Amino acid sequence: MLATLPTGRSDVVVRDVFDGDATPPHVTTTEFVEDVRRVLRPGGVYLANCADRPPLHRLRAEVATFREVFGDAVAVVAEPALLRSRRYGNFVLAGIAPVEDERTEGTQDPLADLGSAALERALRSLSVPARIVHGPDTKALAGSTRPLRDPMA
Repeated sequence: MLATLPTGRSDVVVRDVFDGDATPPHVTTTEFVEDVRRVLRPGGVYLANCADRPPLHRLRAEVATFREVFGDAVAVVAEPALLRSRRYGNFVLAGIAPVEDERTEGTQDPLADLGSAALERALRSLSVPARIVHGPDTKALAGSTRPLRDPMA
C-alpha cells in the first residue's frame, strides 16, 4: 500500500501493526522508512509504535533505522521505566521530514519545539507519565546498533 501513495502528499504516517507481540520485520527496515519519508510533506511526521523488552535491542535498532533516514530529526516517547530498560512496553518513535526555509537559506530544525519545557511538563503530567528523548540524544539511545535492512534477494 505504501508504495502506491504519491510522493510528498502526507502530513502524518502512523505505523501501529503487530503480529502477536512483535512488529513484522518488513515494516521496520531502512528501505521501508525511506519509502515513508518519500510520501511525507516537508515537516510531515512518521509515528511508529515499537514494543520491546529489556535490553531494548528492537528499540535501539529501530532508533538507528530512523536516524539513518531522518538524521537528528528523531524522537522517542515512553514511560521513564521503559527508557531505563526495566520492563516490557511500548515506545513511540517519531521522524520528522525536513522543512526547507528559503528565508534562512537552509533547513529549519523540525524538532525545535520538542525540547520545550512545556512539552516535557505536559508529558510528565499525563495519567501515565512519559519522557521524550530527541535529536542527538537518540544517537546515544541507539548506541552502536546498526540500522535494520531488507534481506538481500
